[in-house]
This record gives sequence, structure tokens and C-alpha cells, in this order.
Amino acid sequence: MNTSGRSTIILLDANVWIKERLLRSAIGVAVLYSLGRSGIKMALPNVIRREAIAGILKAGRKAASDVENGLSTLQAITRSKPAIKLPSEDDLLAAAEKRFAELQHHLIEIDHSPEQMARALDRVIAGRSPSARKEQFRDALLWECALEISSKHDVLFVTRDDDFVDAKPGTLASGLEKELSDGSRKLTLFADAADVLAAITDRVPPLNYDYVANLILEAVNYELHLLEEKHGIIIGGLTWQNLAAFATEEVDTLAVSFRINLGTVFPGTLNAPETVDGVVIVAGECFYNTRTDEVLDVNLDRIQIHSPTGEPKGAVYLQANMGGESRAIPYKVRHPIDGARRSTETS
Repeated sequence: MNTSGRSTIILLDANVWIKERLLRSAIGVAVLYSLGRSGIKMALPNVIRREAIAGILKAGRKAASDVENGLSTLQAITRSKPAIKLPSEDDLLAAAEKRFAELQHHLIEIDHSPEQMARALDRVIAGRSPSARKEQFRDALLWECALEISSKHDVLFVTRDDDFVDAKPGTLASGLEKELSDGSRKLTLFADAADVLAAITDRVPPLNYDYVANLILEAVNYELHLLEEKHGIIIGGLTWQNLAAFATEEVDTLAVSFRINLGTVFPGTLNAPETVDGVVIVAGECFYNTRTDEVLDVNLDRIQIHSPTGEPKGAVYLQANMGGESRAIPYKVRHPIDGARRSTETS
């Protein structure tokens, strides 16, 4: 990644920090392991730190609310409520601050200069990317910071924000790309932490990825069953997978990012009696222990239902995003399974 002896700096957008749970996720742990081995640092602009903490607090509040609602349901059924102490807002804030302190040796913290903030404001007023579609001072400030860093370092910029991205996946918005065209700056765009991890580290030796994919599917079997019941579809076995595994500091534990396609049948209706084949896409990350043959801490990024082309197809097209947020499933799976997705399927 280095050019002309320039050092490499990773810049994670706030949405990536939030998705990877302040790098406590499977891929986050692998990123930190790779940083420790390579000496690569991460830039942490103040605007990113503040937004990441705000996002973590929001996610924590929602998780606590979900637990509280679940306890209320249990109380209604059993007439007693389990005694569980949920973290307060102050607890969540302290945990986030503590995590950034733990990562201090990996970080280059950046305070924004008055000049950066003035350039960002000018960008918003002029309606220039990344504020072309909406007035977004935060994005403009982040981009000004990225430009400044990239004048001295090779920047690996990881963001899930569409305001930075062109219609073509993996490509910077055209207005931003032009700002790098003179060659004095080097910035490479990545869609997620797994992509940048693949760029800075070697993959592990080959695994039986179909086998690991089926272990993952067994772990999310309940989620898939709910999807079938909700939308009246029939989800079949694995048709395609794209898994990437990375080393962590635990010798036997790999971080795995995954996208798995499952054959799906959309039953006919009175207006359209023909059945239609489609696909369910399951994507996320997890740990895989090679010694115990366990899939651990499956973190779903999304489950989507698509027609064969991925485009809407009349009334049978459905999409089921996981509420726009990652969902953690702390299941462990030890037993091997065959090509069928679930034991309740019949021939």
C-alpha cells in the first residue's frame, strides 16, 4: 500500500466504528491484530470520535430497551421478573471512553484546525461533495481532514456513507476523485472493515469454506425460519458463498466475514400462480475456532430477499433488512451439518 516510502494510515468513518462495536467485533479484533503486526496506525479525527460515541450510546440504549421489554414479557408469563442490572447512560459513555483509551497506541488523534472547519463550511455552502446532496458539515469536515492526512500519508478510507461513494461500488464520488487527480495525495476507498483488512494482511491457509458457511447457517437458522414464516417463502440450501478468514491474536480463532446466498422459492398467488425462484442473502461476520470447530458470536449485517436478478419482481419481491443495524447472535455450533440448511426440510 505504501508509495514512495509514505506510511499508511487507516481512517475509519464513525459508521464503521459503530458497526464493528469499537473494534470488539470479529473483524475488529482481526484488524487490531494486523495493526499490531504491521505497525499501521489509525487516524481518529475528533468529529469521528464524537459521532462514534454518540452512535454507541444510541445502540446501547436500544439494546437495554430490548432487554427490558424482554424481561417484561417474561414477567407477564412467569409472574416474576429476573433481577438484571442494565448499564446506565453514564456506564455506556464510560465504556466507550475506556475503549478509546485502550486503543490509544493504535490511534493518531486529530483535533480540527480553524482552517479545516472554514474549508468544510465553504464546501457545504457551495454544495460540493460530500455535501452535494444535503448540507452535511460533518462529512465535509471529515473529507477536509482526509485530504490533509493524504498529503503526507497513504490513506485507507473506510466508510459506509453513500455521500462519499459514486454509483459504481468502491469508487469515490466524482467530485472527490477529482480532488485527488493531481497525484499529490493518495487515498483508497473501502466499503467495510473486512475489505481494508484484506488489503493490509495475508489471508489464513485455505479452509473448507462451504463447511464453515453451513455452520454459520445453522447458527442463524432461527432467523431464517422467522423470515419464512413472515413472508411465506421457502428457503433452501446454500447456492453460493464468499467467506474471508483472518488471523487474530488467539491462535485457534479466526475472524470470518461472510456473504451467503440461499436458494429461495416464492410461492404463487391467485394473481400470479407461478412459483418464482429467488435468493436470500445472509451477510455478516463471526469467529470460527478451528480447534473446537465452533462458530462464535455471529453478527448479522443483513438478511435480504431478492429476485434472481436482485431487482424488484412484481408482488413477490421482498426485502427484510435487520432494522438497519447489526444483530449479534451468541450461538455456538459444534456438530457438522449436510448441504441442507435445516433439519426440518423434507425431500
